[in-house]
Amino acid sequence: MLPEMLSTMRMNIPLPHFRLIDWSQLRLNILWIYEGAPVIPLRKGADKNTETSSSVWLLERGTAWVGPDDASMQAFQAPCWVFLRHDGHRHRFSHDACILSINFRIMWPDGVPLFNVASTLTASVDRHRGLDRASRRLLDWVEKRFGNTRLDLAFQIADLQDFFVFQRLANNWMAAYAEAMLALGCLPSRMRGVDERMMQVLLNLYACDS
Repeated sequence: MLPEMLSTMRMNIPLPHFRLIDWSQLRLNILWIYEGAPVIPLRKGADKNTETSSSVWLLERGTAWVGPDDASMQAFQAPCWVFLRHDGHRHRFSHDACILSINFRIMWPDGVPLFNVASTLTASVDRHRGLDRASRRLLDWVEKRFGNTRLDLAFQIADLQDFFVFQRLANNWMAAYAEAMLALGCLPSRMRGVDERMMQVLLNLYACDS
């Protein structure tokens, strides 16, 4: 769904064009999704797994302060979307803050994120209704299937059918996230570090199966 959206979106910006087999090398992991009072990761395992991840907040109530350090905090007032910078940040919230928080990785095999958000971005809720719908559909399913997992989504036990449902909802969310990034002027990164010889081997294997 993501390649289709990127190729059909009517925007006057240059987008990379790859073969479908190249786009399939993208890796998507959603580490958590929850709604409510902000939670700070405390468990070492969670910290380790989020070192290279990104976060998006739907700030539903209250105020959030975000910045690379304590001296350069920027205030964000609800309601709004907040797309956090990729390479780390500091943040704090007002006592009445409520967020829908999604922590994830969308990257190429060499570890380069699909969208490298260099500075924290914000957008109005009205401009990204598709992202709102996709986020809530994913959140609703996660809460029904796993309960209030908060920061532990990636460690939940699931069967094969659960995995397929989750992947479908996660891919729909990724497409909505990509649309929001493009609307904010963020271009997707180009794939690097993929050995063309290995890609040709994969193509040959697919040809043998047909």
